[in-house]
Amino acid sequence: MSAPKRRSPVESLIASAARPPSEYGLEDLSHLPKIGLLGPGVADWLSGQYLPWPDQVFDVMHADDGSILVRTGMRELVIESPDDDGLVRRVIEAGAQSADGVYVVEQQTATFVVGAPGVWAQTCGVNVPELPPDRISYTRVAGISCGLIPRAHDVRVWVDYSYAPDLWRTFADISRGLVDRVASSLSDFP
Repeated sequence: MSAPKRRSPVESLIASAARPPSEYGLEDLSHLPKIGLLGPGVADWLSGQYLPWPDQVFDVMHADDGSILVRTGMRELVIESPDDDGLVRRVIEAGAQSADGVYVVEQQTATFVVGAPGVWAQTCGVNVPELPPDRISYTRVAGISCGLIPRAHDVRVWVDYSYAPDLWRTFADISRGLVDRVASSLSDFP
């Protein structure tokens, strides 16, 4: 079993956009390999493979290869790697799917990165810039349930594939509007 190939649920929206989303602080990382591990044997199996296990539920760890590990439950972990040769592949090749008490779960979530801080005031009742780093927070964003992982200058968003296009459109419209407003106000100065 190899790392599942992922397609972005918003690739057609990005392809049809007038401007690249990176111009307004939005990035689609839905293509990244991502798997879940769950079951009573997860922590022991990871330890036996010399792989990290976040201490507390909702803790986020960053592996040396750029992968992120998120403990989403007492016996649950989600791993997202930056490429096909990352930790997701290593876990699959190490035989997680055949380990006793460990279940590999395909992840049906899209990953977005939102860099425009003004987006959160318009989409979320939680003060996202004040969320603790290295923790995942689950909340509703524009009426859609999401996992938010704050980083230094942006927020990683995990959202169910079926809701991803609607959330992407919302993020794109707001982010584009914020960038255009700033550009417009700057052009007013001599």
